[in-house]
Amino acid sequence: MINFKDTIFLGRMKNEFGISMSKKEYQEVKSRLEELRDKAPYFSHTSLTFKPISGSYKGILSINGVAVSFYSAKFAKSPLRAFAALEQDISKQIDAWKAKRFSNITYYPSNKKMA
Repeated sequence: MINFKDTIFLGRMKNEFGISMSKKEYQEVKSRLEELRDKAPYFSHTSLTFKPISGSYKGILSINGVAVSFYSAKFAKSPLRAFAALEQDISKQIDAWKAKRFSNITYYPSNKKMA
């Protein structure tokens, strides 16, 4: 859900991520962040912030669940590039966690009966 309590300045929004972005950039990040949330453990809290630093952006993304946490910090020339790097890193962490977490589960094809 998009939070439009944000302030608008010269066609760009300063948002809950801590920086100004165009509406299109903001919506893209929000959409992709929702996709990451869908992959995360149930009842997780997600935090994303950007900080402008010397012509670049530092992005920090953390997802904290009851039993596991994921964290990434990346630098890039634009917020979208920083987010893409964060997204890739966190996705790998979540996939590795899922592989470990569910490694002892045996799956049976739905068309075969269990003995």
